[in-house]
Amino acid sequence: MFGAVNGLIAKKLQHEGQRGFTLIEMSIVLAIIGLIVGGILKGQEVVNNARLKTQMAQIDAIKAAVNTFQDQYSALPGDYTTPANLGEAGAPVGNGNGSIGAVFTVAQNVSCDAEIYRVWLDLAAANLLGGTHLQNGGCGTVAAVSPVSTATGALLQGKVGNGNSYLYLGTYALAAPLPVGTVPIIELQGGAGAPGAAGASAMRIIDAAAIDVKYDDGSDVSGTIMSPQTNSCSTGAGPYTVGAGDTALNCNMLFTIQ
Repeated sequence: MFGAVNGLIAKKLQHEGQRGFTLIEMSIVLAIIGLIVGGILKGQEVVNNARLKTQMAQIDAIKAAVNTFQDQYSALPGDYTTPANLGEAGAPVGNGNGSIGAVFTVAQNVSCDAEIYRVWLDLAAANLLGGTHLQNGGCGTVAAVSPVSTATGALLQGKVGNGNSYLYLGTYALAAPLPVGTVPIIELQGGAGAPGAAGASAMRIIDAAAIDVKYDDGSDVSGTIMSPQTNSCSTGAGPYTVGAGDTALNCNMLFTIQ
């Protein structure tokens, strides 16, 4: 008799050990998985937002450096005619015409204008670019700031994109659909091309739009933050083309210096 009971108990335990999850247990597991996935996505969003803030802090620091240089030396960096006053012995001099480099449009490919390369040298020599050091560039005897593009040699590296974004500082002749005018501008561009050149871009469309909305007017053709590209990044009529391709690195950005 006891043997029969033990057999029944053993079968019962075996059956209990093979049973599946209950609905409550499945709900708990799915909730835990959801929390983990949500935490990962939120963490990625936090990291990306921090990167964008770092990029804007870098842009703002350069703007402040340019304005301070103008106040102290009554000239634009790069265009300064007496760099020896900054301790730049033997450095090329600017022509003092009130613009940084040859005035160029965003559609031109300016390869090696001395002033747009030595602008970083002037700012660093005046102790206005913290955390940078000078090295020889790829544009003749013009010095550059490290880290730089290995192809052209005088570009300050940006903080977004795929780690291959660079900042150009010069005087642009803006044309429609951007506001027409000649102003000093920082361009954030991908790859190692020249200012205004076509090629790899620096920023995702969704990030470019987010920066413009948060720090300016949200339009790609007005305000102090714009995009020169009327293709996969912007419409040339105001809004950025955030949509199916918004995660691709399709945007170059322009930041006017005021």
